[in-house]
Amino acid sequence: MDGNHNELYVQLWDYIVEIKRTNPGSRIIVKCEENNMRQPTNRFKRLYCCLGPLKRGFLEECRFVICLDGCFLKSLCPGQLLATIGIDANAGFYPTAYAVAEKEIKHTWR
Repeated sequence: MDGNHNELYVQLWDYIVEIKRTNPGSRIIVKCEENNMRQPTNRFKRLYCCLGPLKRGFLEECRFVICLDGCFLKSLCPGQLLATIGIDANAGFYPTAYAVAEKEIKHTWR
């Protein structure tokens, strides 16, 4: 919300470090674009995040059912927000993981 999107994406790496510090067992994968020399750049492509406490809660307390869904992100940086939701013991939604990707295709779900 504050500043331009290039400056805010630089803060993404600090956000990842903080998530891993405060949520042990979390898995976060960030994919950046590659240039012609096959070297990663700092240009964001996609992100996957599964918080450790949510993963443990799903395995210990939820039914083994996972629902997949996505929605479009319409802004300066278009893409899709993809989410996996579990079902808890009270038949309520239980978030398990999310991803931000450029398109909803099999490759980005993997």
